[in-house]
Amino acid sequence: MGKLLVGALFGLSQLRAAQIPAELKNSFQIVSDLADKIKGCPASLYEEKHWGAKTNEIERDYLDQPQNVVWDGEEVPHSLRAPYRAFIEFTSHYFERVPPETQAKYDRMFHLPLHLGQWKFRYEFDVSADGVKFTQAFVFYPAGGGKSEPFSRTDMCWDKWLRQPGASNPEGGR
Repeated sequence: MGKLLVGALFGLSQLRAAQIPAELKNSFQIVSDLADKIKGCPASLYEEKHWGAKTNEIERDYLDQPQNVVWDGEEVPHSLRAPYRAFIEFTSHYFERVPPETQAKYDRMFHLPLHLGQWKFRYEFDVSADGVKFTQAFVFYPAGGGKSEPFSRTDMCWDKWLRQPGASNPEGGR
């Protein structure tokens, strides 16, 4: 089990362990456990594109396993949904692979680096005595000028865990 609350990726912790009401400790422990679980997720295929006429002229883009995983929570005093909000943030390297036998041709045609940057992800949750509920996910692209956009992919290992925070097995339910 991870520490109960950790400082955010870009800031200090807003909520301290001593401030968590007793009825919410189990819910925040779920968030902490999720942050620990996603650290073990492998790299995931993000996109596959054919760039030539041959079947092996294909580019596969991947997101590496989550790194720099942190989580935190804050009180939301005027919320009707839940008294607290939690988030999990992490980074993942975006990279591509092509079959070795087509690498030279691909390099001549496209001149792209194999490492395409580090993406930052943020998943947000409502936290109450009833448990933890996923609310939204965002991705921050390195080339996006600091802008974020909703992240709706559900086929990544970490996404399966984080969109079903109370599930013991996200593939098959609770």
